[in-house]
Amino acid sequence: MSQVQIDSLVLQVPGLSAGDGQRLALEVTRGLSEKGSDLAGCEIPALRLDISAGANTPVAELAGWIVAGIVREIQRLP
Repeated sequence: MSQVQIDSLVLQVPGLSAGDGQRLALEVTRGLSEKGSDLAGCEIPALRLDISAGANTPVAELAGWIVAGIVREIQRLP
């Protein structure tokens, strides 16, 4: 079984309500836990993603983009 440890995950999403922010954080962590085997063994001191989304983008869709972006960046590592 692979293990993933994330020491800190900061999401800066202007205009998101507190409730939507909590849902986004939960959906991102859930999505990352589902991708655990893709992330295992990686040590990344910092990673920055810039994602453009419209004001009415559903939280679940935004979370999916964030998870996909993190996985994509990790897979690019040597």
